[in-house]
Amino acid sequence: MRYFTKEMWAGWQEEASRFDESHVKRRAAAYWRQFAKLEPRLGKGTAKFLRTASLHDARLLTMTTRDLNAGGPKLPKRYPTVIELFLQPMNRSYPKYHLRYSSVRRVCFDFPSDRPLFHSEAGGLDDWGYDEITAADRQFLRHEVIFSSGAELLIEFTKLSCRNVKSFAC
Repeated sequence: MRYFTKEMWAGWQEEASRFDESHVKRRAAAYWRQFAKLEPRLGKGTAKFLRTASLHDARLLTMTTRDLNAGGPKLPKRYPTVIELFLQPMNRSYPKYHLRYSSVRRVCFDFPSDRPLFHSEAGGLDDWGYDEITAADRQFLRHEVIFSSGAELLIEFTKLSCRNVKSFAC
């Protein structure tokens, strides 16, 4: 992650004196400036969702992977992998979030991390901490997430759709 790193987050939590609000505001402003350049690639609805939905402190309920080439005689599709995430916002009265990444070329999931943050051996991923969407290259976008356990998720994709859902089936 470029803008909100694991080291920054750990520093803010460990020592209040290391928390520099102006530094955080500058990094956030830089992030949103680069995000604005990606909005045409994301689409209006997805960009608006990512600007307004409160993902921080959400819980990852499910992460599923599908291969669209599996189980049929169809011709192979380039980048056939689809990743779907269902999140429970911190405020449980809010609808759940559904994020669907299409044309996925790379997924990295580091759990448990060799660089834990607030991880306990008996714990899970814990809360969704910070995330960034950046350009991987001219074709692919990259979504990176740091969880409070220190786990990290990276997905490179060409299309992302986001929506609120009342319920879902596991």
